[in-house]
Amino acid sequence: MNAMVGDAGEFSNAGANVNNPNYKQFFRLSQIPKPNMIFVFMEEHPDSVNDGYFLNKHRAGQWLDLPASFHNRSANLTFADGHAELRKWRSASTCPPARPDAANLPFEIPLWDRADYDWLMARTSVYYSTPK
Repeated sequence: MNAMVGDAGEFSNAGANVNNPNYKQFFRLSQIPKPNMIFVFMEEHPDSVNDGYFLNKHRAGQWLDLPASFHNRSANLTFADGHAELRKWRSASTCPPARPDAANLPFEIPLWDRADYDWLMARTSVYYSTPK
């Protein structure tokens, strides 16, 4: 589940997610300005399944949690408006094999290979100019 959607427990006690303080933590569906643009659930790479929380830090440029690529380099995502989408990944770094420790997380993403990371982060939350 998208870490920026719902109550993230101790990580969002102050009303913002400590991992992404300049981004909106959505506690209610009505807080999402464009529900068709914010994912709620997605398939996750087996190496990064460590909790129920899909988290990457905006602008960090590294995969902490990695999307799955089970379906011919693609993953299924569901969005806050209820629609589902099969996303075909473009970057090689997004698609390590699904076998133990193949992803070697976390890892830096080369600047030239961030298309998938940027696409996913744009659908994770919305930016605030100052931390909330």
